[in-house]
Amino acid sequence: MWLWSSCVVCHRSGPSPCAACVDALRPLAAGELCPPPDGLDGAAALCRYEGVATTLITSLKYGRHRDAVRSLGAALAVMGGTWLDGATVCWVPAAPANRAERGFDQAELLAQAATAAARRMAIPSAGTARLLRRDPAPVSGGPHGQTGRSRAQRLTGPVLRPTGPSPVRVVVIDDVTTTGSSLSRAAMALRGSGARSVHALCVAATPYHPPPHR
Repeated sequence: MWLWSSCVVCHRSGPSPCAACVDALRPLAAGELCPPPDGLDGAAALCRYEGVATTLITSLKYGRHRDAVRSLGAALAVMGGTWLDGATVCWVPAAPANRAERGFDQAELLAQAATAAARRMAIPSAGTARLLRRDPAPVSGGPHGQTGRSRAQRLTGPVLRPTGPSPVRVVVIDDVTTTGSSLSRAAMALRGSGARSVHALCVAATPYHPPPHR
Protein backbone atom coordinates (compact mmCIF):
# COMPACT_ATOMS: atom_id res chain seq x y z
CA MET A 1 0.00 0.00 0.00
CA TRP A 2 1.19 3.50 -0.83
CA LEU A 3 0.52 6.18 1.75
CA TRP A 4 1.28 9.87 1.65
CA SER A 5 0.85 12.88 3.89
CA SER A 6 1.91 15.79 1.70
CA CYS A 7 3.23 16.74 -1.72
CA VAL A 8 7.02 16.49 -1.86
CA VAL A 9 7.15 19.66 -3.97
CA CYS A 10 4.79 22.17 -2.34
CA HIS A 11 4.04 20.28 0.92
CA ARG A 12 0.26 20.53 0.57
CA SER A 13 -1.61 17.75 2.32
CA GLY A 14 -2.70 14.94 0.03
CA PRO A 15 -1.17 12.92 -2.80
CA SER A 16 2.37 13.42 -4.03
CA PRO A 17 2.81 15.12 -6.41
CA CYS A 18 -0.38 17.09 -5.94
CA ALA A 19 -2.62 18.07 -8.86
CA ALA A 20 -1.36 21.65 -8.85
CA CYS A 21 2.28 20.55 -9.13
CA VAL A 22 1.43 18.05 -11.87
CA ASP A 23 -0.24 20.87 -13.78
CA ALA A 24 2.92 22.96 -13.32
CA LEU A 25 5.11 20.37 -15.07
CA ARG A 26 6.07 21.67 -18.50
CA PRO A 27 5.64 19.05 -21.22
CA LEU A 28 8.20 18.74 -23.98
CA ALA A 29 7.15 20.32 -27.24
CA ALA A 30 7.20 18.30 -30.46
CA GLY A 31 10.78 17.64 -31.49
CA GLU A 32 12.38 18.59 -28.17
CA LEU A 33 13.53 14.99 -27.57
CA CYS A 34 14.36 14.42 -31.21
CA PRO A 35 16.46 12.85 -32.55
CA PRO A 36 16.47 10.08 -29.94
CA PRO A 37 19.87 9.19 -28.48
CA ASP A 38 21.99 6.85 -30.63
CA GLY A 39 20.97 3.20 -30.55
CA LEU A 40 17.36 3.79 -29.54
CA ASP A 41 14.32 3.11 -31.67
CA GLY A 42 12.49 5.85 -29.79
CA ALA A 43 12.63 7.92 -26.60
CA ALA A 44 10.09 9.96 -24.66
CA ALA A 45 10.00 12.06 -21.50
CA LEU A 46 7.09 13.27 -19.42
CA CYS A 47 8.30 16.83 -18.98
CA ARG A 48 11.13 19.36 -19.16
CA TYR A 49 13.85 19.06 -16.53
CA GLU A 50 13.17 22.38 -14.84
CA GLY A 51 11.12 23.95 -12.06
CA VAL A 52 8.73 21.52 -10.41
CA ALA A 53 10.29 18.54 -12.19
CA THR A 54 13.72 19.36 -10.77
CA THR A 55 12.33 19.62 -7.24
CA LEU A 56 10.38 16.39 -7.63
CA ILE A 57 13.34 14.35 -8.86
CA THR A 58 15.74 15.89 -6.34
CA SER A 59 13.33 14.97 -3.54
CA LEU A 60 13.21 11.39 -4.79
CA LYS A 61 16.96 10.99 -5.24
CA TYR A 62 18.35 12.90 -2.29
CA GLY A 63 15.46 13.41 0.10
CA ARG A 64 14.34 9.77 -0.07
CA HIS A 65 10.75 10.89 -0.68
CA ARG A 66 9.37 7.91 -2.60
CA ASP A 67 5.72 8.98 -2.42
CA ALA A 68 5.67 10.04 -6.08
CA VAL A 69 7.12 6.81 -7.50
CA ARG A 70 3.80 5.07 -8.11
CA SER A 71 2.18 8.01 -9.91
CA LEU A 72 5.30 8.67 -11.99
CA GLY A 73 5.52 4.99 -12.90
CA ALA A 74 1.89 5.03 -14.00
CA ALA A 75 2.53 8.11 -16.15
CA LEU A 76 5.55 6.39 -17.76
CA ALA A 77 3.42 3.33 -18.55
CA VAL A 78 0.74 5.45 -20.19
CA MET A 79 3.38 7.30 -22.22
CA GLY A 80 5.15 4.06 -23.20
CA GLY A 81 1.98 2.39 -24.42
CA THR A 82 2.73 -0.18 -27.11
CA TRP A 83 6.49 0.11 -26.53
CA LEU A 84 5.90 -1.91 -23.37
CA ASP A 85 3.91 -4.62 -25.13
CA GLY A 86 5.94 -7.81 -24.71
CA ALA A 87 9.04 -5.87 -23.65
CA THR A 88 11.29 -6.41 -20.67
CA VAL A 89 11.68 -3.24 -18.63
CA CYS A 90 15.10 -2.35 -17.25
CA TRP A 91 16.73 0.83 -16.00
CA VAL A 92 19.93 2.85 -16.26
CA PRO A 93 21.65 1.86 -13.00
CA ALA A 94 22.86 4.52 -10.60
CA ALA A 95 26.54 4.75 -9.78
CA PRO A 96 27.35 2.04 -7.18
CA ALA A 97 28.48 4.64 -4.64
CA ASN A 98 25.23 6.59 -5.02
CA ARG A 99 23.10 3.48 -4.64
CA ALA A 100 25.03 2.48 -1.53
CA GLU A 101 24.63 5.94 -0.02
CA ARG A 102 20.89 6.23 -0.73
CA GLY A 103 20.00 2.59 -0.14
CA PHE A 104 18.01 2.39 -3.39
CA ASP A 105 18.16 3.18 -7.09
CA GLN A 106 15.45 5.64 -8.12
CA ALA A 107 15.43 4.45 -11.74
CA GLU A 108 14.87 0.87 -10.57
CA LEU A 109 11.91 1.98 -8.45
CA LEU A 110 10.44 3.83 -11.43
CA ALA A 111 10.92 0.77 -13.68
CA GLN A 112 9.13 -1.47 -11.18
CA ALA A 113 6.30 1.04 -10.81
CA ALA A 114 5.93 1.39 -14.59
CA THR A 115 5.77 -2.40 -15.03
CA ALA A 116 3.16 -2.72 -12.29
CA ALA A 117 1.10 0.04 -13.90
CA ALA A 118 1.37 -1.61 -17.32
CA ARG A 119 -0.05 -4.81 -15.86
CA ARG A 120 -2.95 -2.90 -14.33
CA MET A 121 -3.57 -1.42 -17.80
CA ALA A 122 -3.54 -4.94 -19.33
CA ILE A 123 -0.36 -4.21 -21.31
CA PRO A 124 1.44 -7.57 -21.47
CA SER A 125 4.91 -6.47 -20.39
CA ALA A 126 7.46 -9.23 -19.87
CA GLY A 127 8.34 -7.78 -16.46
CA THR A 128 11.26 -5.96 -14.91
CA ALA A 129 14.84 -7.25 -14.99
CA ARG A 130 18.29 -5.96 -14.08
CA LEU A 131 19.86 -6.12 -17.54
CA LEU A 132 22.65 -3.57 -17.00
CA ARG A 133 25.43 -3.01 -14.52
CA ARG A 134 27.45 0.14 -14.15
CA ASP A 135 31.18 0.25 -13.62
CA PRO A 136 32.22 2.43 -10.69
CA ALA A 137 33.85 5.68 -11.73
CA PRO A 138 35.71 8.22 -9.61
CA VAL A 139 33.58 11.35 -9.29
CA SER A 140 34.68 14.50 -7.52
CA GLY A 141 32.65 17.49 -6.50
CA GLY A 142 29.13 17.91 -5.12
CA PRO A 143 26.65 15.10 -4.56
CA HIS A 144 23.82 16.52 -6.66
CA GLY A 145 23.14 15.68 -10.27
CA GLN A 146 26.07 15.67 -12.66
CA THR A 147 27.91 18.58 -11.05
CA GLY A 148 30.84 16.44 -9.99
CA ARG A 149 31.43 15.06 -13.47
CA SER A 150 33.59 16.60 -16.16
CA ARG A 151 32.04 17.73 -19.43
CA ALA A 152 33.75 14.83 -21.19
CA GLN A 153 32.21 12.35 -18.70
CA ARG A 154 28.75 13.85 -19.17
CA LEU A 155 29.01 13.65 -22.95
CA THR A 156 30.39 10.11 -23.14
CA GLY A 157 28.16 8.65 -20.44
CA PRO A 158 28.78 5.95 -17.84
CA VAL A 159 30.33 2.57 -18.61
CA LEU A 160 27.37 0.17 -18.77
CA ARG A 161 27.66 -3.56 -19.35
CA PRO A 162 25.01 -6.25 -19.85
CA THR A 163 24.41 -8.63 -16.97
CA GLY A 164 23.82 -11.44 -19.48
CA PRO A 165 21.95 -12.10 -22.73
CA SER A 166 19.32 -9.41 -23.36
CA PRO A 167 15.71 -10.06 -24.42
CA VAL A 168 14.72 -9.11 -27.94
CA ARG A 169 12.47 -6.21 -26.84
CA VAL A 170 13.61 -3.86 -24.09
CA VAL A 171 12.38 -0.58 -22.62
CA VAL A 172 14.92 1.37 -20.57
CA ILE A 173 13.75 3.65 -17.76
CA ASP A 174 15.67 6.61 -16.34
CA ASP A 175 14.69 9.54 -14.18
CA VAL A 176 16.42 12.28 -16.18
CA THR A 177 18.20 12.56 -19.50
CA THR A 178 20.35 15.59 -20.25
CA THR A 179 22.86 14.82 -23.01
CA GLY A 180 21.34 11.41 -23.84
CA SER A 181 24.71 9.73 -23.36
CA SER A 182 23.54 7.33 -20.62
CA LEU A 183 20.65 6.14 -22.75
CA SER A 184 22.96 5.66 -25.73
CA ARG A 185 25.37 3.61 -23.62
CA ALA A 186 22.47 1.53 -22.34
CA ALA A 187 21.18 0.90 -25.87
CA MET A 188 24.62 -0.13 -27.13
CA ALA A 189 25.12 -2.57 -24.24
CA LEU A 190 21.67 -4.10 -24.73
CA ARG A 191 21.98 -4.44 -28.51
CA GLY A 192 25.44 -5.95 -28.12
CA SER A 193 23.94 -8.69 -25.95
CA GLY A 194 20.96 -9.57 -28.13
CA ALA A 195 18.30 -6.85 -27.97
CA ARG A 196 16.77 -5.89 -31.31
CA SER A 197 14.27 -3.27 -30.17
CA VAL A 198 15.25 -0.69 -27.54
CA HIS A 199 13.11 2.25 -26.43
CA ALA A 200 13.59 4.65 -23.52
CA LEU A 201 11.19 6.38 -21.14
CA CYS A 202 12.25 9.18 -18.78
CA VAL A 203 10.50 11.36 -16.27
CA ALA A 204 12.27 14.54 -17.41
CA ALA A 205 14.61 15.69 -20.15
CA THR A 206 16.66 18.69 -21.05
CA PRO A 207 15.10 19.95 -24.31
CA TYR A 208 17.02 19.29 -27.49
CA HIS A 209 17.74 22.36 -29.60
CA PRO A 210 19.25 21.63 -33.02
CA PRO A 211 22.15 23.85 -34.08
CA PRO A 212 21.11 26.79 -36.26
CA HIS A 213 21.58 26.44 -40.00
CA ARG A 214 24.40 28.52 -41.41
